[in-house]
Amino acid sequence: MILPPAERGYVEQGYGTPMWLHNDARVPSASYNLRDCDAHPLAAYRGACERHLFDVIEVARDVETELPNGEWKVEQEFSARLTCVRCGVIVAWEGTRDGEGQDPRAVDPVPLVVGDLAAQMIDGGRDGVAGDRDWSTWAIHRGAERIGVITWARGPRGRDYFTARLFAWPDGEKVEAATPVAVLRKVARAAAVATAS
Repeated sequence: MILPPAERGYVEQGYGTPMWLHNDARVPSASYNLRDCDAHPLAAYRGACERHLFDVIEVARDVETELPNGEWKVEQEFSARLTCVRCGVIVAWEGTRDGEGQDPRAVDPVPLVVGDLAAQMIDGGRDGVAGDRDWSTWAIHRGAERIGVITWARGPRGRDYFTARLFAWPDGEKVEAATPVAVLRKVARAAAVATAS
């Protein structure tokens, strides 16, 4: 898996989220109360790992609270231990969280590779694949640098397809294909032609 950037201060969140982080489900969104905070890797200052690989064990329970208007609010109290399976550092998380939006999400950990370009799924879309429709979004990388994006689209007559562009291309320039790997192939050909001329 090609991981998102992890340097503290490099990942800008909240209202200033840069284009290169658009739709990356692996990076937490800043709520209104956290809009001035940077996303950062958990426990990066401990252990011998450049990036920890955590196993998480959690205990949680729902807590219902009656609101003044007679409705009920559900929150979760939780206690978790995160153990890095590479270096053994243990991090403790405890607190209360909103009971909504906790459904598991997934991205394909294996990037698509065409020539010197790789595309990492950064958002599976609407619970991954809904029916026969793939709603995924992919970041295009050359080496460690993120240089473009692949996303799904729908034409005016209901045609579903993927579209991709490199950030270096002029606005409006893009390629289209039926699948993420097919559109990555078109990007690789277009990038090769641009480099050759």
